Amino acid sequence: MNQLLLIGFLVLLLNSCQNQTITTNSMETENVILVKQNTVVTLEGARIGNGNYFARDYELPDGTTKNGLSAKLWFPDETKKIVGLGSVFSVKDKRYEVIEIDKKYKDRDFGFMKIKEIK
Repeated sequence: MNQLLLIGFLVLLLNSCQNQTITTNSMETENVILVKQNTVVTLEGARIGNGNYFARDYELPDGTTKNGLSAKLWFPDETKKIVGLGSVFSVKDKRYEVIEIDKKYKDRDFGFMKIKEIK
């Protein structure tokens, strides 16, 4: 009987962990949104794709160009934008800044960026 309860508990635990991994592509903590490479994040009801993390030129809010690690964003209206550390992009009436970007997420072979809404 105890073994059956233990097996049932383990099945529930594994199922909850599996569902969490499948459904979590971004994480919001204190207004900072973690976006993993090659996923889609929903901002203001719009699904924004991101990928292609590598070094290249990207634009900063003041119009200057910087070279460094960047990502490509795909918007629902089929526009694309290259963003990197310090870049700002808009979704509907809100603006977001890239506050961190890296090629590795927790020692895994995919990148991530952290974005924060500009108020």
